[in-house]
Amino acid sequence: MWEYLSVVIKSKTSFWGGKFNNQEVNDELNDYGKKGWELVNVVAINKGSGSTEGLLAFFKRAK
Repeated sequence: MWEYLSVVIKSKTSFWGGKFNNQEVNDELNDYGKKGWELVNVVAINKGSGSTEGLLAFFKRAK
């Protein structure tokens, strides 16, 4: 049996769209991994005109 978690990772917005600090994203994902969460998928959250507002990360772990 599994339990699931979804997490929004916000981008730092600019005129040209969202930007991410790779190290900050890695650190956040690794924090969930240390708590036993396995990353299953990541999708972009678009805010229009091709710019990214954030990432939606899906995790699972055994109950």
